[in-house]
Amino acid sequence: MIQKSELIENALEITSTGHKVRILAKGDRLYFSAADIVSACGVKAPTKWIDRNIKPRSDINLTTLDFPVKTAKGYRKIGMLFVTAYGGKQIIKLTTCSDDAKKWLLEEVLGFRVDLPDSSEPAQERSNAITTPEAANNPHKSRDEINSKIDSILLELLDIKRALLAGNQ
Repeated sequence: MIQKSELIENALEITSTGHKVRILAKGDRLYFSAADIVSACGVKAPTKWIDRNIKPRSDINLTTLDFPVKTAKGYRKIGMLFVTAYGGKQIIKLTTCSDDAKKWLLEEVLGFRVDLPDSSEPAQERSNAITTPEAANNPHKSRDEINSKIDSILLELLDIKRALLAGNQ
């Protein structure tokens, strides 16, 4: 079962027994804390593991983003390393993740989606449109919605290709 924390500045935590993964929504993309994914897979020193195993790789893009953390005086932002769902899946492949943790990460955590509501909705409502995998897998979506999702995925793949080509030059 997924337990979500309150949504602050498009940031949230998903927890299960013994694990938590911090998520940040930026635009239409979700970013997942790389250290949290590595830790959920049982690695004792996730930051050191990321430095040794992820940073040298070109196929996993680490992005430093500010995540709001609650303090006694309110919220402050700390820089953390995040990956996309693709990067999270690659990290899971590199670790010796237990079957239970792997299932939880792949299905419930990395399965989260950001809905892209109509642009006619207020910006505040659009920024909070996060759903669970069950809502994202609605079989009654219209053909236009499916085509729109496919177009979005293709554009994301083109962005990845551009980034890879830019890194090779």
